[in-house]
Amino acid sequence: MNAAPFFLGYAAAVGVLAPPALLRSNWPQRSPLLAVAVWFALAASFSVCVALAALHLTTPGAHLHGILYSCRSALGLGPSGGGLLPGLGLAAVGVLVVAHLAGFAEHTVRAYAARARHREILDKVGRRSACSRATVVEHAEPAAYCLPGHRPRIVLSSGAVRLLSGGELDAVVEHERAHIRGRHHLVLAAAHAFARVFPGVPLTRHLQQQVPLLLEMA
Repeated sequence: MNAAPFFLGYAAAVGVLAPPALLRSNWPQRSPLLAVAVWFALAASFSVCVALAALHLTTPGAHLHGILYSCRSALGLGPSGGGLLPGLGLAAVGVLVVAHLAGFAEHTVRAYAARARHREILDKVGRRSACSRATVVEHAEPAAYCLPGHRPRIVLSSGAVRLLSGGELDAVVEHERAHIRGRHHLVLAAAHAFARVFPGVPLTRHLQQQVPLLLEMA
């Protein structure tokens, strides 16, 4: 039997049924980084199964164990000698890979440009704080965030500086430094890339909601 129904069924289970099961679990709050890895493992397996399903749909002679057969047929190396349908399957896989990479690159480039503009503004309106190793901007509401990348920056509002003690400010700054060290902006870019390729899938919606929360917990 052709493997396409198996891959499509697995993709449907991962894309629709797996997220609610993971959301009902309590362990992600205790192991947030592991939970992030599980969410991305689900996303990766979903993408791979969609690609393999497309490849097998265009090679009817392939069986569940015949992934190599499908690839060889698409490349014109199999007994069928290639053809239009196998070529279309391989093209679909290529489009899927390129779409993921393009979504990641697009988000990364846009975020880099936005951070560069933000740094220019901070250089004009912010002041460096030696005690907190951060840039302080005048704002009554307590706030803290980081600008990751080549020249990372941690930003505190004056409201946060007035409200928090020295130890509390150190904890806030260290929290933001952990985001920078963990390259969390790249993790979020990967989630954005998956969402660009598969909009509307429940897995996509929950991935975009849960990953930022889990990174904050981590």
